[in-house]
Amino acid sequence: MLLIKKYRLAKNITLRELSILAGCSYGYLSQLENGKRRNPSWKLTKKIARALRICPITLLGGYCSRFCNPKCYYYKKYFE
Repeated sequence: MLLIKKYRLAKNITLRELSILAGCSYGYLSQLENGKRRNPSWKLTKKIARALRICPITLLGGYCSRFCNPKCYYYKKYFE
Protein backbone atom coordinates (compact mmCIF):
# COMPACT_ATOMS: atom_id res chain seq x y z
CA MET A 1 0.00 0.00 0.00
CA LEU A 2 1.25 3.45 -0.87
CA LEU A 3 2.02 5.83 1.97
CA ILE A 4 0.38 8.77 0.21
CA LYS A 5 -1.50 10.14 3.20
CA LYS A 6 1.52 10.02 5.51
CA TYR A 7 3.73 12.06 3.18
CA ARG A 8 0.93 14.31 1.93
CA LEU A 9 0.05 15.38 5.46
CA ALA A 10 3.72 15.81 6.37
CA LYS A 11 4.05 18.24 3.43
CA ASN A 12 0.76 20.04 4.24
CA ILE A 13 -0.70 19.33 0.81
CA THR A 14 -4.41 18.73 0.32
CA LEU A 15 -5.57 15.76 -1.69
CA ARG A 16 -6.98 18.14 -4.29
CA GLU A 17 -3.61 19.91 -4.62
CA LEU A 18 -1.82 16.60 -4.93
CA SER A 19 -4.19 15.44 -7.64
CA ILE A 20 -3.38 18.56 -9.65
CA LEU A 21 0.37 18.26 -9.09
CA ALA A 22 0.39 14.55 -9.98
CA GLY A 23 -1.99 14.88 -12.92
CA CYS A 24 -4.38 12.31 -11.51
CA SER A 25 -8.03 12.45 -10.56
CA TYR A 26 -9.00 13.40 -7.02
CA GLY A 27 -11.28 10.38 -6.70
CA TYR A 28 -8.62 7.89 -7.77
CA LEU A 29 -6.07 9.36 -5.35
CA SER A 30 -8.63 9.26 -2.56
CA GLN A 31 -9.30 5.59 -3.25
CA LEU A 32 -5.56 4.82 -3.28
CA GLU A 33 -5.03 6.71 -0.04
CA ASN A 34 -7.91 4.93 1.70
CA GLY A 35 -6.96 1.45 0.46
CA LYS A 36 -10.03 1.02 -1.75
CA ARG A 37 -7.82 0.71 -4.83
CA ARG A 38 -4.46 -0.95 -5.03
CA ASN A 39 -1.54 -1.39 -7.36
CA PRO A 40 -1.34 1.84 -9.33
CA SER A 41 1.01 1.80 -12.28
CA TRP A 42 4.68 2.53 -11.68
CA LYS A 43 4.29 5.61 -13.88
CA LEU A 44 1.55 7.00 -11.62
CA THR A 45 3.51 6.08 -8.48
CA LYS A 46 6.46 8.10 -9.80
CA LYS A 47 4.18 11.07 -10.61
CA ILE A 48 2.73 11.06 -7.08
CA ALA A 49 6.19 10.75 -5.54
CA ARG A 50 7.54 13.56 -7.66
CA ALA A 51 4.61 15.80 -6.66
CA LEU A 52 5.42 15.04 -3.01
CA ARG A 53 9.15 15.52 -3.68
CA ILE A 54 10.07 12.10 -2.34
CA CYS A 55 11.57 8.98 -3.87
CA PRO A 56 8.91 6.61 -5.30
CA ILE A 57 10.51 3.74 -3.41
CA THR A 58 10.02 5.70 -0.18
CA LEU A 59 6.37 6.20 -1.14
CA LEU A 60 6.06 2.42 -1.38
CA GLY A 61 7.50 2.06 2.13
CA GLY A 62 10.92 0.96 0.93
CA TYR A 63 12.98 3.05 3.33
CA CYS A 64 12.68 3.64 7.04
CA SER A 65 13.57 7.31 6.82
CA ARG A 66 11.67 10.15 5.19
CA PHE A 67 14.42 10.98 2.75
CA CYS A 68 15.84 9.00 -0.09
CA ASN A 69 19.41 7.77 0.04
CA PRO A 70 21.80 9.90 -2.09
CA LYS A 71 22.99 6.72 -3.83
CA CYS A 72 19.48 5.99 -5.12
CA TYR A 73 18.77 6.56 -8.82
CA TYR A 74 15.66 8.58 -8.05
CA TYR A 75 17.45 10.84 -5.60
CA LYS A 76 19.64 12.23 -8.36
CA LYS A 77 16.81 12.39 -10.85
CA TYR A 78 14.36 14.23 -8.57
CA PHE A 79 16.43 16.27 -6.16
CA GLU A 80 19.58 17.45 -7.94
